Amino acid sequence: MGRKTLKDKAFFVLVLACASYLAWFKSVDPDPFFHLAVGRQIVEEGEITPTEQFCLVSHGKPFLNHEWLFDVALFSTTLVLGDELGLTLFKVLFACLLCVSVILLSLSFGGDIAFASFSILLALPIFRYSLEPRPHLVAYTICALFVLALKRFKAQNMLHWLFVFGLFVLWVNLHGSFILAFFITGFFIVFWKEQRKHLFVALLIFFPLSLLNPYGMELYKTVFHHLDPSYRRIVPEWKPFLSAGTDHGHLFLGIYCALVLVSFLWKKNYEKVQNFAFFVFFLVPIFFSMRFSLGVLVGSVPVLSKNLQGIRMRGIKPAFFGLSLISFLFLPKVISPYLKHGIGPDYDEQPKSAVDFALSKGISGNAFVPFHVGGFISYYAYPALKPFIDGRAYVHEKEGIQKYLEALQDYDSFLRLDDIFHFEAVIVEITDPSVPVLSKGLSSQDRFKLVYLDSRFALFTRRERGLEGFKVLRATTDPRYLFTLDHEGIRQAEVEIQKVLQNENGRLIGLLLTGVLSLHKADVFRDTAFCGEAKEAFERLVQERKDVVMFKVFLAKSLLCLGLEEEAKNVAHEIQGQIEE
Repeated sequence: MGRKTLKDKAFFVLVLACASYLAWFKSVDPDPFFHLAVGRQIVEEGEITPTEQFCLVSHGKPFLNHEWLFDVALFSTTLVLGDELGLTLFKVLFACLLCVSVILLSLSFGGDIAFASFSILLALPIFRYSLEPRPHLVAYTICALFVLALKRFKAQNMLHWLFVFGLFVLWVNLHGSFILAFFITGFFIVFWKEQRKHLFVALLIFFPLSLLNPYGMELYKTVFHHLDPSYRRIVPEWKPFLSAGTDHGHLFLGIYCALVLVSFLWKKNYEKVQNFAFFVFFLVPIFFSMRFSLGVLVGSVPVLSKNLQGIRMRGIKPAFFGLSLISFLFLPKVISPYLKHGIGPDYDEQPKSAVDFALSKGISGNAFVPFHVGGFISYYAYPALKPFIDGRAYVHEKEGIQKYLEALQDYDSFLRLDDIFHFEAVIVEITDPSVPVLSKGLSSQDRFKLVYLDSRFALFTRRERGLEGFKVLRATTDPRYLFTLDHEGIRQAEVEIQKVLQNENGRLIGLLLTGVLSLHKADVFRDTAFCGEAKEAFERLVQERKDVVMFKVFLAKSLLCLGLEEEAKNVAHEIQGQIEE
């Protein structure tokens, strides 16, 4: 590839800066927490525990941790730099390494560095949700380096052999996607005649090298267990591309892949069978599971940049740069508007305040929590609180997941689990449409009491603990039950709503409850002053969350309560337009 010019270095700096910017957000993915918990356990105990220790549903079962090296690396980073800075710098580092590896791979395909850099800027916002501190990010960085090593492989150079084999062993201990190495090598054997014999030898050596892990052959059993199609029906991120949803991220991923395919139609680009096969090789896996989506970045940028270079059309480079710039500047706002710039995890996505409250009140023991919260509990509150389940579906298997789902859907099933595990804490995510049955059961029985409520999470604990609880407020986002309160209930609700509002995380639900209760008081006490209080609360809610239709519905009701019919009609038109969209 020759020496790098100042222009080449400038493109590398541009890509590194853009990758760092896109990866510099507060992590919303819950999975890093259980990786941190397991990594901490390995570091502190000095060994890999062969059985599950954290989650009640699988406690004592064999646990073959095929991502153990990633867990240790992630925890060690946070141990040195702290949780917040460590998590962020970890993903920024590997986002940059991934992009640099893909650019180098593009150059090895004969692509132009400008087109390769612009292709990264075009594609990376689409894959931003994958730039989390998870094994997939590290694994596909290793994958890109592995492909690059094979592309530049020189059999007469012993260092090349050592680098390829070392990279493979590292991959084996980081993530189960190391299986791709066998297929990638097979791909090069088919399309690269000059090194076919040597690569075939390497392929034969890969299998014994893959046994250099703590589990030997058992590792393959765990990896292939992930292919069970039932997981793709249960776990959202395991679903295939065609059934994973129709959000903006999937839409733009489809458009981007179509753009890459269209680039082969230009003149002689369609003759590049090897490049087409390379892209398809990384594209096909997403039709089995979206967990492989980051591989599309590895497989698309090298061929897209090469194809664009072959298009002899005046102005193609500035036009593509403009398109890439638009993608970089605007797609993050469309695809991932929920990501907040900053460092560390986004604790708004986890019940940190609820757990802090529980620990401050001396609540300890077994806890029934949402599966995506279990990892957070294991890292943040273990061993004081022990979660029933977490997001490691392959550990808990279908039986464990089914027990969890049955407890959500049938309160008697939950009570049977409680008879076994005697839960001291139950955390429910009130915005989750799957929890109303559980929330209603917890509120209506004698075993548990609601003791904490914020805009997203509610905490129940056992009644015999004697903690002060809520008598009127419920663990739900549907506030219409307030319309049934009598005078005494209204007074009690006012006190409890103030308690919720004292917690910053309870501000949204507190304003919602304040507004609805004010509408009810206006009707009960025949006083329109309460209509004004309701209007003020709902205007604040709508200003902050324009996407929530319910807030606008109640705003319209408060306007009608004040006799402002025209303004209420305008809000109603907004609601209608939002529903139609």
